[in-house]
Amino acid sequence: MEKFIVCLEDTLKNTTRAEFRDYILHTVAPAVMKHNPGNCKLTLSAAEQPSLTILPLRRNGFAMFSLAGIDRAALLSELERHRNPDRPVYGYAVHESPYLLSGRSWPCGTESPGLVLVTMFRKKPGLPEEEFMRIWFGEHSPLSIVIHPLINYIRNVVTGTLTDNAPEFDGIVEEHFGSDRDLLNPVRMFGGIRRVLPSMLRIWRHVPTFLDMSNIRNYVCREYSIKGGLAACNEEMRDDRFVRDRGAVSA
Repeated sequence: MEKFIVCLEDTLKNTTRAEFRDYILHTVAPAVMKHNPGNCKLTLSAAEQPSLTILPLRRNGFAMFSLAGIDRAALLSELERHRNPDRPVYGYAVHESPYLLSGRSWPCGTESPGLVLVTMFRKKPGLPEEEFMRIWFGEHSPLSIVIHPLINYIRNVVTGTLTDNAPEFDGIVEEHFGSDRDLLNPVRMFGGIRRVLPSMLRIWRHVPTFLDMSNIRNYVCREYSIKGGLAACNEEMRDDRFVRDRGAVSA
């Protein structure tokens, strides 16, 4: 599925995560929905954050809208109203490629159970594009769902930028854990007390084979499937082969 991802961040200079969450849910999301997107999913930084982690977590306010069937110019014009020096807005065109989809038992339009780990990354410098995609889709995706207790695993391949200020990323992954503890507790996240250390080692040996370790961002989030047929609301078949043609998206 081709879609747009638009992100808003907050530096926490003026607001807490809870205040940022309320602002996004009650002000920004309704403004986006005025433009009647065909699909809308919001991933929003959670108040709960792990006290112990090996991940390069960012703990500032973060919101990610995943949208399809919406006018790009109208969307960016709307979100521009919410930009300020402490709250950048940036966006991407992406190809959504679900790898793991569990049956959804909660109503579309409500908060999804559990937590979502959002990871934004660049490919390893010098790694050919085809090799990057092969390792990401063919090796790391199956490894992730074997090690982590995931209910959804969504890959977003960046195919272009929507804004001039967008940080350069090649992929955005959404790893959906069915309960808070499955993500916040490292032992549960990595498969249990007997598997935690070898599983951590497997992941951290594999990640540097295809990612730029100096350009990874992680956010612990809640997910809100607001409208339509994005991965959290449908049964789209997974797409294990995709070749991107990158570039800026024309207006």
